[in-house]
Amino acid sequence: MSPPQLTAQFPGLETLFGPFFFVQRLIWAFTLFTNIIWWAPTLIKARYTYTPKPLGQLKLAERYYRAPAPGDMRTPCPGLNTLANHGIIHRNGKKINPIDLFHALRDYYSADFFTCFSLLSAALQVGLSDDGYTLDLGRIGLHNFIEHDASISRPDSGWGKQECPDMELVRNFCEFGRGEGQGMIGVREIARFRVLRERECQRHNPQYELSGLHPFITRGEPALILDVFGDGSGTGIHVSTTIIETWMGKETFPAGYVPRLMRAEGASESLTLKKSLRMNIVVGYYMWLTKWELDRRPQLSSFVDFLFYAFHALFDRRSGRGTIKDVGNKIRKGAEVAGEGLEKASALAYDGADKVSGVAQDATNMVEGKVLQAADTAQQTAYQMNQKLHGIHQKAYSAVKA
Repeated sequence: MSPPQLTAQFPGLETLFGPFFFVQRLIWAFTLFTNIIWWAPTLIKARYTYTPKPLGQLKLAERYYRAPAPGDMRTPCPGLNTLANHGIIHRNGKKINPIDLFHALRDYYSADFFTCFSLLSAALQVGLSDDGYTLDLGRIGLHNFIEHDASISRPDSGWGKQECPDMELVRNFCEFGRGEGQGMIGVREIARFRVLRERECQRHNPQYELSGLHPFITRGEPALILDVFGDGSGTGIHVSTTIIETWMGKETFPAGYVPRLMRAEGASESLTLKKSLRMNIVVGYYMWLTKWELDRRPQLSSFVDFLFYAFHALFDRRSGRGTIKDVGNKIRKGAEVAGEGLEKASALAYDGADKVSGVAQDATNMVEGKVLQAADTAQQTAYQMNQKLHGIHQKAYSAVKA
């Protein structure tokens, strides 16, 4: 499969080397790198021209919300669509200044510089407007670049609209949370739903593909919900299903939402590289545990799976299955079972050898008896023939003498 088409700053290279697949991959990587370098000054400028807005000036209230009109552009990302629906960036989703979007991510989602830089660098690869400088939301949803199969709020590519949420999927996600977490979605619920969603897409979508960086992206997207809207800390962080329905389904800010940087107590950045990586690993680990539970055996198909297995065996004491003592007991029990099996195998081998030896002895005796009987018969026959010959000899001698 060819890599997704990027908006290259040096298009002549792709025209020249496009027919060669391997070279095309190299040119694609080079284009990705040069685009990041190309846009770095703009994003650095956005960092140093940023001025935080007071909470009262943020367009968080419901009165700012307006559903997209016909012809408006939207992306598969509810976060960007929410910014457009509230008029924080252009409502039509077209010709968005990347500096404005950088500032919006900082103000409304409390994203740090590196997160803003990463997200915008990826969006600018494929989402440029015709003017070559601004962004069009409708162009960001290029399949298999940022957008991917097995989304928790969108159908797979070719199976429905990517620019608007699939309300049935969102409701299924929320109902899953109500059943598993009493109206709350946490790390474990996200991990379990992701596994079930991926397996469902694998069964029903012949063109299903989730490779490269996309598994990493799919684990990070739902974790973003916990980082931005969640309460708690560590693996106990959770978010209300009402918030998920509002933000992912209607694509508007939940009632009472205050960005973390604006909070009177515990003000902090929601989206940071460190938090994203940590949450991504935690979701991946619980996805691995879910697959173990569903398949009744640990999945060990990659190096990451082996790392998760080692972590579970040595350090994860919450489940009661993974302590070092438990592993030692399992090894000891396995050795005992193996020893018992070896003893039984040895006994069976001895019994089998005795039976074979008995059968061989019986066969030897039988053959020996037959041979002796044949020898006796042959001896008796030879004796009888000798007697007959002697009688004939006597008769002949008598006849000659007479």
